[in-house]
Formats: sequence, C-alpha cells, structure tokens
Amino acid sequence: MQQLKMLLLSAWSNKMNTAAVIHDLLDWIDNNLESRLDIETVARRAGYSKWHLQRLFKEHTGYPLAEYIRMHKLQRSVERLANSDEPILNVAIALGFDSQQSFNRSFKRQYGQAPGDAVSAAQKHSIYANRRDNRPQGIGERTVEAPMFSSYQGVAPTVMIGPYQTNKDALPC
Repeated sequence: MQQLKMLLLSAWSNKMNTAAVIHDLLDWIDNNLESRLDIETVARRAGYSKWHLQRLFKEHTGYPLAEYIRMHKLQRSVERLANSDEPILNVAIALGFDSQQSFNRSFKRQYGQAPGDAVSAAQKHSIYANRRDNRPQGIGERTVEAPMFSSYQGVAPTVMIGPYQTNKDALPC
C-alpha cells in the first residue's frame, strides 16, 4: 500500500513539475516572439527532446507547439500593423517569418484576409480630425478605430495548462 501511495505521489509530482515547465515555457515564448523560435530552440530551452516536448506541449495546452508559436506571432503582427506605419515586410521579418509570402499565407489562413488588405481597410476607415485645413486650433487628433482591426484587438489564443475536463453544466459558447 505504501509503495502504491509513493508511486501515485511521484506521478502527480512529475505531472505538476511538467505543468510548471510548460507554464514557464509559455511565458518565455511570449517574451521572445520577435526571436527566431524553432522547435529545436524551444526544446533546448525547455530541456526536453523536441519530440517529447511537442507531445507534452500538446497534452498540456491542446495546441501543437509550432501552431501556438505561429498564432502568437500573428497576433503580435496584428498589434504592430494596427498601431504603426511599419511596412508589412518589416513586421514579417521581425517576427521570424522567412518571407512576406509565408507571412501573408499564414495571416490569411488565420484571419481570412491578407495583411495588406487588413492594413488598407484600417487606414481607409481612420479619420484624422487634426488637419491644418481651416480647423480651429486646439482640436486634437481623433481616430475612429477601423472595424477590421477592432475584431482582432485583444484576441489571443487561450491555453489551458493541465488535463482538459468537460463540464456538462457549462453554457455553450
């Protein structure tokens, strides 16, 4: 009986340690999105083989590691494109995409439109009231948020750490 108790405690302890490692890794990934994040680099950081890490990561988050990284890089790109005049190519390269074409493909797959179209829509819907064309002084710049980017603001994939459980009493989304 004592051996069974020790075995269960050991298994639970390992699972908790793994969850802590994955949680730490999620923070590290989020803080290093503008670095080149490939599976080998992330596995080296976590201290696991890339195969074992990918299995653990999906088990704890529900996402494959590469998909999680890509989703978060695309979310960061939306924030950068919406809040700056930075060229799409610069954003793509800064976030570790190999080319603007691969960035465009991933962006369109994730958001349903190309980044250039998204930026154009955002610029088309912006209104700048602070022009020097017969406007009274003291009126500050006023921007109307573009509907295209408003749906992306604050949207990020949610990651659950630990085993998934179904709740039959939960309301449908």
